Amino acid sequence: MKAILIIMFFMLTFVVLQAGFILNWEQYFGSAASDGANAACETAEGGYIIAGYTCSEPDNNTDISLVCSDADGGELWIGNYNIGGWDYATGICAAIGEPGYIITGYSISGSESGFDGFLLKTDLSGNELWRQVYEISGFQQLEAVCAVEDAGYLLCGSGDITGNEDDIIVLRTDGAGDTLWTQNYGCTLSDTGYDIISLDDGTYLITGSTGLYDLPYPGSPGRNRELYLLKIDSSGELLMENSYWIMNTHQNSYDLGNAVCAATGGGFYAVGSTSRHLNELMDVAVIKVDNELNEVWKTHLEFAGFYDYGYDICEDPESGNIYLCGSANQSQQHEARLFVAALSAEGAILDQNLFPSWGAGSGNAILLNNAGNIVVTGYGSASIGGYSDLRLLSLTHLQSEEEEESLPQKDQSFINYPNPFNPSTTIFLEGELTATQVVNFSIYNIRGELVRRFPSQHQKHFTWNGLDNSGNPVVAGIYYGCLQSQAKSSYRKMVLLK
Repeated sequence: MKAILIIMFFMLTFVVLQAGFILNWEQYFGSAASDGANAACETAEGGYIIAGYTCSEPDNNTDISLVCSDADGGELWIGNYNIGGWDYATGICAAIGEPGYIITGYSISGSESGFDGFLLKTDLSGNELWRQVYEISGFQQLEAVCAVEDAGYLLCGSGDITGNEDDIIVLRTDGAGDTLWTQNYGCTLSDTGYDIISLDDGTYLITGSTGLYDLPYPGSPGRNRELYLLKIDSSGELLMENSYWIMNTHQNSYDLGNAVCAATGGGFYAVGSTSRHLNELMDVAVIKVDNELNEVWKTHLEFAGFYDYGYDICEDPESGNIYLCGSANQSQQHEARLFVAALSAEGAILDQNLFPSWGAGSGNAILLNNAGNIVVTGYGSASIGGYSDLRLLSLTHLQSEEEEESLPQKDQSFINYPNPFNPSTTIFLEGELTATQVVNFSIYNIRGELVRRFPSQHQKHFTWNGLDNSGNPVVAGIYYGCLQSQAKSSYRKMVLLK
């Protein structure tokens, strides 16, 4: 296996000035053929555990792949697991009862039912502890997993268990993966489930799509879809549901939800795709609902391409911004590019940027880590003409001055003096800094390139002498200092004179 650290600022399509995304680092992991990631979560040590697939040789079957990295994306270990055919990991969460990880997905294992869902448990080092395969008649695939408070797991996916049309399927298991119950949801037409999350009140929220309005309208062949949200309790009882379309009408509409997250102030966000503009085929769909699943607002994002999909979403509780990732096709050749976007809590689009790789790529999972950085994983190619690799990026989102002024004031910020400076400047941390609090400080140039990263700081002030991480003097110009702590991320312009 290979792990390649590449900072590809020359490939980015934007320049960071006062606001936008900056790339902290980027990692690629890959075998001799195709690799990719579909889900990720942060480890207790501040690193990342990433679930996806790997293909060791061209035309071979895929295996489940787990990649564990440190906080900077450095490889700690990689584990591959075979269920019995073409295997894909689609969801991951921390195990309950004892340390470890729970991975779900689907496998084409040769049974008559085609896709079979599975649950796999490993320890913290990636050693397999047990697995369960669910060979349900007509079952198709599992897409997501979450832990249940009173032990066990809820698995969400889709399958035809009634012999009619696909339904949303939820399996409840105990802590060993044994099935306690299976429940299906939806209408008499096709329904699909893609994500499930646990809520603070002990209930669970699912997103996907419904064919409730899949009826032929004048000039339409049917196959309409709507983004679908439903809430259940831990016994599988349906508590509430609602469906939504991003266009002004559900006629000729094809909308679906791929991921959902809770909003700090109440309600929920969902991201997916929509056929709002038929000449562009698909746009990214984003919707906010209240606690009763009533629509609050909806919007769409487009990248001047043909097929744009939103695959995952998370919220920054400090700023109230939401971040999403997915793929954007920029040509008729379907050359997908990974994108990351920022929206306000009111649905205003703040930033949307492409992060190209050498080949087609996609962002399939996004999270906000404990340091306030955005972490995205998916796939892309690390070299010209190469197969796709598992891709991991760390980003920082810079607020505009207007956005910064609208945020609540936090305790931790900084100034530097002198500014402008030559040859050095001292960074002074303001506000309260406890004996156990650790802050991180980095310096970027105006292109968003990391120039200098300081070790975690406990002292109230330290000096930058105008050198980069390799000890070489940097050129005169504008730089941006970035202070990150659990309380806040602060940014300030720093001017070096020569």
